[in-house]
Amino acid sequence: MEELAETATKQIPYGLVLLSVYLGFIVSFLVIIEIALRFWRSPSLELSITRELFLRILATGESLYINCIFVAYDCGALIQKITASLEKTNDPAKKKFKLRVAQTGEKQRIEGKGFEWYFYSSSPKCYVPENNMQRMVYVCEYESYADLTRQAFLEFSREIEEIIKAYQVYPNIGDDKEIVMKFAADTKPIINKATTKVIDNLQIEPGNYKLCITIHYRQKYKFLPISINKSTTSNLTFVVEENARDYLRNTLENTLNQSVYKLLIKDFTPAPVTQYTPIKIRESE
Repeated sequence: MEELAETATKQIPYGLVLLSVYLGFIVSFLVIIEIALRFWRSPSLELSITRELFLRILATGESLYINCIFVAYDCGALIQKITASLEKTNDPAKKKFKLRVAQTGEKQRIEGKGFEWYFYSSSPKCYVPENNMQRMVYVCEYESYADLTRQAFLEFSREIEEIIKAYQVYPNIGDDKEIVMKFAADTKPIINKATTKVIDNLQIEPGNYKLCITIHYRQKYKFLPISINKSTTSNLTFVVEENARDYLRNTLENTLNQSVYKLLIKDFTPAPVTQYTPIKIRESE
């Protein structure tokens, strides 16, 4: 055995043996450093607003649909609060609006029909699993102006209901063209008035905008029983075209016309929504 060991030693150069020893020390040292960093490193939540941004005029107010992606690194995160703002950057006064999260949900794929949005809460609180990308959709309203739009739609609904009651005496009303034309003439002033009120209350106008969302969340250390409160921010810029308000006015008028006719013939399928998508949507610092 001694002869075999002596022969093996002679076959392996001394420098190579020394190198392997040093490499073993270096690898062990790096492993210790990695373990230490994993132990002390603070987990984080990454937020990114995607370019799937659009505006809708709803009965609850002028609303921005904001799609976000979350990734919680090293440990799951509990989202506790969301603050959002919209600033018109090409305005000398830097006009700024505070937004509030009205609905929280997600986009779901429908086989053969694309996507639809499913909203399940008015609270932004949710849990983001560890190292797992999660998509969320937030409907954000203008905090100071949503009630004006809501009031305009409530007044519109009351006036339309009274007219519809007067036409309920006609059987098979959808088949009588003269009655339908008379109904359209009677409701046109109400639709025009509601359209004007809603469009006049719109805060979005042509120009350059910056959307900012800040997520306030709670997350614990990976190996320590300690939780800390943090925040992360993501920004998006976009441009509203010069003809945006005219487009919204025409689309809203068409939406109201269709919804009124559907009420008349008792068709309860949803009417088309009034929607506008800005241009030049870009992620920004």
